[in-house]
Amino acid sequence: MNTTSLLLALFVLLLFAGTTWAIYRYSEDYWSDRRRRLTCGGLSILTVAFTVFAYYSDSGLRATTLYEVVVNPPESDEYVVVFETESPDVAHDLLVHPLTRPLEEAEEPIELLIVLTTQDGGVLLDTAHTFEVEEDLIVDRSGGVSTKVGKWDSETFHFTPEQRTSCTLKLTLTAGPKPQLHVRIADPTKTDGKRAPGY
Repeated sequence: MNTTSLLLALFVLLLFAGTTWAIYRYSEDYWSDRRRRLTCGGLSILTVAFTVFAYYSDSGLRATTLYEVVVNPPESDEYVVVFETESPDVAHDLLVHPLTRPLEEAEEPIELLIVLTTQDGGVLLDTAHTFEVEEDLIVDRSGGVSTKVGKWDSETFHFTPEQRTSCTLKLTLTAGPKPQLHVRIADPTKTDGKRAPGY
């Protein structure tokens, strides 16, 4: 049993349980007994379902993580990540997500050339991708809707190694600012993976 996933599930459970209790406790003067019971009963079922979902989804992500890292911006335009594969002929997932710094917003797209090779020179992935800026619509105090520039989107790529091998992932910035990059490689057959600190 994954301790981090269990703690996350307990947090969700306590959050929903506290909300349910507050509704039952403080709605006495406004709602009928029947409405209070139905509402709190529905929230209780939702609490259990969402807690189970939170545990298994987080636990699954952790278990299948082969390698995960947040790469700081290099001096050059090339990010390099080296990792070892464990499962030949199994389709792996490669998540790439440019990150914004705290209190900063993404203002323009980022273009990366993504090349993944094995130690014997085999090419597992060779593609270019543009990470667009996701815009969030927010409502200000006056009731008007304004557009807030948010963060870069993420993208998942797929590759299948033919053998256990060392792999080198090179991500070359071809356009846009130079961010941190969150990189996660997932092996669906793995059961004892660990996530990077903070995830």
